[in-house]
Amino acid sequence: MGPSNPSGRDVLRQSVRGQRRDVALGALLGSGHQAGEALVPVLIGVVIDRAVTDSDTGALLLWLGVLAVVHTGLALSYRYGAWSADRAAAQAEHDLRITLVRRVLHPRGGAEEGRLPGALANVATEDAKRVGAVNLALMAGISALVGILACAVVLLRASVTLGLVVLLGTPVLLWLGHLLGKPLQARSEAEQERAAHASAVAADLVAGLRILKGIGGEPTAIARYRTTSRDSLQATLKAARAQAFQSGMVLTLTGCLIAAVTLVGGRLAANGDISLGQLVSAVGLALFLLGPLEVLAWVNAELAQGRASASRIADVLAAPHTVDAGERTLPQPVRGAVRLSGVSLGGLHDVHLTLATGERVALVGASGASKTTLAKLIAGVHRTLRLAVASVVRHPHTRRRAPHAPSPHRHTPEGPLMLRSLRGTRFAAGLASALLLFVTVSACGSDDDSDTAGSAATESSSTAFPVTLPHTYGSTTIESEPKRIVTVGLTDQDAVLALGKVPVGTTEWLGGYEGAIGPWAEDELGGAAAPTVLKDTGTGPQTEKIAALDPDLILAVYGGLTKEQYDTLSKFAPVVAQPEEYNDFGVPWQDQTEIIGKALGQEAEAKELVAGVEADFKQAADEHPEFAGSSAVMATPYEGIFVFGSQDPRSRLLTNLGFSLPKDLDKVIGDEFGANISKERTDLLDTDAIVWIVSDPAKDKAELRKDSLYADLTVAKDEREVFVKETSDYGNAVSFVSVLSLPYTLERLVPQLAAAVDGDTATKVTEPTS
Repeated sequence: MGPSNPSGRDVLRQSVRGQRRDVALGALLGSGHQAGEALVPVLIGVVIDRAVTDSDTGALLLWLGVLAVVHTGLALSYRYGAWSADRAAAQAEHDLRITLVRRVLHPRGGAEEGRLPGALANVATEDAKRVGAVNLALMAGISALVGILACAVVLLRASVTLGLVVLLGTPVLLWLGHLLGKPLQARSEAEQERAAHASAVAADLVAGLRILKGIGGEPTAIARYRTTSRDSLQATLKAARAQAFQSGMVLTLTGCLIAAVTLVGGRLAANGDISLGQLVSAVGLALFLLGPLEVLAWVNAELAQGRASASRIADVLAAPHTVDAGERTLPQPVRGAVRLSGVSLGGLHDVHLTLATGERVALVGASGASKTTLAKLIAGVHRTLRLAVASVVRHPHTRRRAPHAPSPHRHTPEGPLMLRSLRGTRFAAGLASALLLFVTVSACGSDDDSDTAGSAATESSSTAFPVTLPHTYGSTTIESEPKRIVTVGLTDQDAVLALGKVPVGTTEWLGGYEGAIGPWAEDELGGAAAPTVLKDTGTGPQTEKIAALDPDLILAVYGGLTKEQYDTLSKFAPVVAQPEEYNDFGVPWQDQTEIIGKALGQEAEAKELVAGVEADFKQAADEHPEFAGSSAVMATPYEGIFVFGSQDPRSRLLTNLGFSLPKDLDKVIGDEFGANISKERTDLLDTDAIVWIVSDPAKDKAELRKDSLYADLTVAKDEREVFVKETSDYGNAVSFVSVLSLPYTLERLVPQLAAAVDGDTATKVTEPTS
């Protein structure tokens, strides 16, 4: 459509140009209808002057016949003119939908970037419909102008004064109507944006409904959609008020013009300058003018809404492609293949696939998200790639090293409420084949020492059983030391590894790491085989896979099991569910570690681990006493601003360092782990420091500053913000908040927080180098 980067005006112009024949025919027939309508009061005046006044029956019948012919003509003109205009509007709407779908499905992608499917659907339906309706409005507007022109000509023939009133008053009325349509255009664009956003959120929530039910996120999801829907309603009401104001004002101005015509005509008749029939015609034409002028008011409103929708359509059509075009012409026939070798991304794991040129592929059986990811990989339009990583052989006593690979798709306990669009390796068009290999030489150590320590640990733990652990669904008794442990809790594997055991199964949450073991826990894994990775597919834990692992203990401490899920898992092994005293996914890392320590018969070791990490916190707090007198908050820019409450481990990370949270935070959020805040409560963010978990630090920082309410906060003006890239290993560790991830996090976060609250606005908060 038009230029490669079309504007809203280009979209409107092309929409009308493509239907120019139907629009021209509709305008011609509509003009005939309006001219006929204008002739009716004229003919009535003629009847009065030539038949009624002179009592001429023949003339009366003649002019009544003429009037009947005119009525028949204007009725037929309206019928076929309206049909032609409606067809133009419907065809233009259809063409726009086809153009939008082609752009969205283009092999080089890009249109979906930053837009949810529901938003694109709204653009392709409601916005396309409004732009198509411009053709109908154009036909009606031209017809109305012809009617006004015909009225003016008749009045000029009767009286120059009457004609000038109409000719001079109509342009002024149109100009004022255009000015009054400006607020409507702006509010109509906002209305469509909010409506599209509400539609997108609804589609997103429905798509992730099973996951939401599995993690108990329905209340937060309902609250979020209620807020989004309320915003859409407010925008619609504002647009309706603007339209009502515009229509009312135009109608008032129209009434003034009609009153002026009637007043001038009455004075002319009283002075004998025009006949009685001409006066009746003048009054009738003044009343007739009400119709075309109301049509012009409606046309102004339709054009305002059409321009707003055209701009939204242009934004989609002008979206840059994700994959660059090739520089060479493909040979004919095309030879080659697309090969995926050991690729892991999102819900895909270790995919091996080769597709020959021209081969048709059907994706069956996978989840919707996995099929979408694979389709994008094959098409070469996915911009995030988690490449296959070979096993890293490390000695248990080797110090942790820096993050080594880009982080893949991210999943949070909030399910789809916290999904992010990620950025990563860019594919060449249509080809996706790569392998990233890391090899680390293991350090040497004393096997004898390890064996001695292992024997002592086994002897110590054997005396700790049986042990009974309370949780939200009662209590669980573990009769003997567990050997085959499955972790359903999203971060429970770290505590298990820290206590010297390797689980046979782990549940993936962040990072997509091999075995769901983050880089901060690789030392503890050592040379052991990575655990089997389980997933929450939206219906809860994968019970069949868990049963196949033959566990003797299932840990779900950092989780949100339902009673039904707990009962099902308890058929396979003892289950330790989330503690009753905390929200789901809200157990502090200290409690989590000690509960798991008791379950493994290593309570003393667990307390020692907790004490060690707490010492790290104390050291950081002692080195930075300014933390104790400062406030901080952790948030993420999703669907507005989502703030984590005091019951979330991420917020506890800040309070453990000595920071205080905003005093009204929990009052606004309620008993959830976090929630979106309204713009009226942006003041909650005005703390001494704010930690943003974002997908792109530079881009999200710029986006946040577009919000004037946020940009005016002191924390933003002084740049006391810490931006953590959520898809990095550091970002994953910040959200993990476990006994193993916390030292990794503190190394990086503490210097950033210190820079944020040092009192010197010249100090810049920099991202960690690793």
